[in-house]
Parts: sequence; C-alpha cells; structure tokens
Amino acid sequence: MEAALDEDEYKSLEERVCRLEALSQQGASVLPDTVLDEIKSGENPVRVVRRYRLLTQRELSELTGLGENHISNIENGAQFSLRTAKKLAAALEVKIDDIA
Repeated sequence: MEAALDEDEYKSLEERVCRLEALSQQGASVLPDTVLDEIKSGENPVRVVRRYRLLTQRELSELTGLGENHISNIENGAQFSLRTAKKLAAALEVKIDDIA
C-alpha cells in the first residue's frame, strides 16, 4: 500500500526539487548532507564522493585515466594537480571545490 502525500508535503517536496535544480544549474553542490558532513568531519572528499557514487577505485581509475595507485594515494592525502582535480570532478559529477 502506497502512502499518499498531503498537499503541504507535496508542495514542500516540489519546492525543494526546484531549489536543488536551481542550485545545480548555478554550479552549486547538490551532494546530500550526509556526504557533506563526512567531508566536513575530515574524511577524504574523493573517497567519500566515490563511495557515494558507488564506484570502486578501479572504476574511478577507468573513468579518469588515472592509475589505481594514484587514486589510492589521493584518497590517502596525497596532493594532486588541477588537471587531476578536473578529471576526478568530471568523473564524480561534482565541482572541483567539492573534492579539492
């Protein structure tokens, strides 16, 4: 049995979707709060977003053309170039600011 939304719940949900779409069009992050909270708590952003996207390091490696060891090093805190950041951001479907 499906639960129906009342009119107020529907309007609230519709407004949130519109806000998220507007933010996305402006280039703002639309990652869930749980993901952002993990990053804010000090977790590695590349690892957190990769896991959120349900990708393995191997799959991210294939999407970016970066070696698996390189991905692992980045997730363990190694510095990376702007060029690498662009590849990672594109593959993870986020802004560079979200992972750098």
